[in-house]
Formats: sequence, C-alpha cells, structure tokens
Amino acid sequence: MPRGVAKVVESIDGWPMKQKKECPGSNDDLYYCVHRDRDLGCHACYRVDRTTKNFRIIRSHSRHEKDEIETQTELARSDIREYAKDSSESAKSQINRIRRKYSAEAVMKAGEFHSLRKIISRSRGTDETKRDVDVNGIIAGEYELTMDGNKFLISDTKINGKRMLIFASQGGLELLAEGNVIFADGTFECVPDGFSQLFTVHTYISESVIRPVVFGLLPSKQTVAYESFLTELKKQPELANWSPQLIIADFEMGIRNAFTSEFPTIEAHACYFHLVKAWRSKATQLKIYEEMLSGKPLYEFWKTLKALPFMKAEEIPDFFELLCDTLPAGHSAKEFVAYLDKNYVNGTATSEPMFAPRLWSCKEVTSNEIHRTTNSLEVWHKTLSPVINMSNGLRGVRLSDLIEKLKEEDMHTVLDGRMLKVNSNYRVSASRKNKNITKDRKILKVLKNDPAPPDQPLTGVEWLKAISMVL
Repeated sequence: MPRGVAKVVESIDGWPMKQKKECPGSNDDLYYCVHRDRDLGCHACYRVDRTTKNFRIIRSHSRHEKDEIETQTELARSDIREYAKDSSESAKSQINRIRRKYSAEAVMKAGEFHSLRKIISRSRGTDETKRDVDVNGIIAGEYELTMDGNKFLISDTKINGKRMLIFASQGGLELLAEGNVIFADGTFECVPDGFSQLFTVHTYISESVIRPVVFGLLPSKQTVAYESFLTELKKQPELANWSPQLIIADFEMGIRNAFTSEFPTIEAHACYFHLVKAWRSKATQLKIYEEMLSGKPLYEFWKTLKALPFMKAEEIPDFFELLCDTLPAGHSAKEFVAYLDKNYVNGTATSEPMFAPRLWSCKEVTSNEIHRTTNSLEVWHKTLSPVINMSNGLRGVRLSDLIEKLKEEDMHTVLDGRMLKVNSNYRVSASRKNKNITKDRKILKVLKNDPAPPDQPLTGVEWLKAISMVL
C-alpha cells in the first residue's frame, strides 16, 4: 500500500474510517474507525472490497453513534490535508474550496480559519521550514506571521553579537498603546539554545484582566538587553505615542533602569509578592524565620512588617521605626532589622537604600485597584509548560515550538480584546475567588482609614496591625 494512503478518511456505511492494510490473496482492504487511537477508542473493523466497496463487518462501532456531520467533518479535514500536498493555491482558496464542497456545519466543526490554515501549512511540507527555524535559525513562512497571516516577528537583531528576537502582533501593540500600566517579567524555563530568557510585557485589556502583548527572546539579563528591547519596540508605528505611566516588575535592577531611562516620567514599582519573598529569604538565611512563624514577639513583628508596604513611601521610615520599637531588648532579629534599614528603608549616611520605599510602597497602586504583584504573569508562565513537556526531558526547547505557542497566546489576547471592546462586561477569564475579592475590599477599607464618628482614624503601629489582620 502506498505510504500515506492509510491517512485518507473515507465514508464506509456512513462512518468515518481509514484504510489500514490489504487482505492477502483477495481484493479486500481492512478499514479501522478514525476514533480507534483517540479518546473514544472505537475498535470497529470492516473488510471492504476495493472495487465494489461492498463491506463485511468484522467488529461493529462502539462508544459513539453514527453522525453525518461528524463524518463530513472528518472527510473535510482529510480532504484539505490531501489536496494541500500537491496544490500551490493560497490557503484562502483551498479553504473556500472546502467550504463549497462540504456543509457549513461540517466546515465549522473542522476548525476556524487559522486552524485550517495550519493543517494546510503542515501538509505542504512545513517540516522543512520548521527545520530551518530550529537548525539554521531562519524564521520565515508561518513562523514570522500571526495565526491570521499578519506580521508577528517585529525585530531580529543582535546585542553585542548575540541574537534578540521580538514578537508582537498589530492587535497586541494597539492594546499596549492604549494602556498606561504595564507589567513585565522573564522566564528561563522554556528558552531555546542561544537565548537567556523569554521576556514578556503584559497590559490591562479590561479593568481587571491582564494579558501578554509582547514576547522577547533576550540574550541576557543585562540593562543593555532591556534597553535594546525597548528601543526596537518603540520603532513600531503603533507605539509612536506610547508613554506608559507605571511599570510593575520584580526587583531586577536591569528592568527598572531600562524603563526609567527610556521613559523618564514612568513610575517603577516592585512586585509586593517578590518583596515579601526577598525578606523571607533573608530571614531564612539568618536562621530566624522559624522563630518568626512561631515565637512571639518576632511573629507579631513579621506579621506587621508585611503591612509596611501599604504606607505612603515618605511615611515608611517613620512607621518602620515605630514597628522596630515594639521589639524587646535583646531580640534575635537585630541583624535582620539592620539589613532592612540599610537596603529598603533609610540606607546609609552617604547613600540611599538600594530599594528605596518609593519602589516598593504599594499604597497608591492598591488604592487605585491596580495589581500590586506580578502573580498573574507567573500564572501565565504555566501555560508555556506544553512547550517544555514536548521534549520529555530528552532535548532542549525548540524555537519553532515556542513560536507556535506564542502565536496562540497572542491570538488569545487579541480576540479577548476584541470581545471586550464590544462588551466590556464580557467575561474572558475565570471569576476571581470570593475570598480574594473580599480580602481586597477589606484592605481598601482599612487603607481608607476613615471611620464614622465618634471613632477616630487609626495611627502608628495600630494602623499597621489593622492592615496586617486583613492580609
């Protein structure tokens, strides 16, 4: 049997089936149900005369019913694959051919335009294009385009002899241009050889939904890499007037320095989650973290310390001093307190702290209901896990696989953005948990600190403690 024939779907007695093998000494072929190796696991087997197409049932279909639309869908997918192998027609022409030949219901079930286009591209032998991407680093064809066939690769340049790639669609850039608040983060787990990190920029596409809009494969974590990334990004026509007002990222100085250099008026804020994580790491290093979790007074100090970022930046040194005054003489956190004072609060006599309070105070962002962490970006990183799992640990991440996944994520962002423009109340993501909504409401209420008379506003450590109780 010629190679590839087994992949052609035929309708046998109204069922979608594939030719499996020839029956020796006869004019018959064996046909299996298309669902044999799928989730349904139907083991139907027919013996079919090659000339007359008369058949004898060896094993009946099971676990699914005969469905004309389903059969037509399988035939349409098979048809488009086979036709694309030898056709030089455009994907649009081939898809229109399928639309004319099969019912609208069958074609819609076969896939949306970009899905059918992908079937055509693969059938045309894009394995060669894929090899060019992974072996030679040549990004061409479908790998430089979005899923709907528009420009996706916006920059392919070098920094100190090392390559940098930036991907973004027109729709994604337009969403970025519309926003004043951006989030940035890098991940190192799904990076192909030759690159240091996947650096992404995210923005609000609604009042509460954050989505990725720019994807950069950077050669390093140095400031020059981030500066080059921004320089290339600002060349895009959609960002001619782009001037973000706020960026929230982790404590990496290269990111902060690059953004404040390119956008002198931007406010850089550090992620609250990463702040507490850094403090916890230092306490662990000093071997006092266990005591902070269980032993009074360090337990009270640690719990209240986590409320300090909710104060205004200019008020933090005074509140920090008041908090430290609650520690008893001879406490075991003196080195930790000195570390905080030098690096986060007051600095030294000759220099300000490495991470000044204006960087990590989250009072304003919280009061304005802006995300104070980059946790949503960390969650998004998990959507890239299929790219890592493709190798089963036997090889590195392939550039082609990563690009295909980024194209999917970009399309998801753009389509969600379009829907929200039509209806701003349309839900494009899972609802927040009630406990998180309630928590934020409580935080805002305590931060407002405006009780009804005759009660008085809280002050000093008592205000910090009130905040800590709702964190």
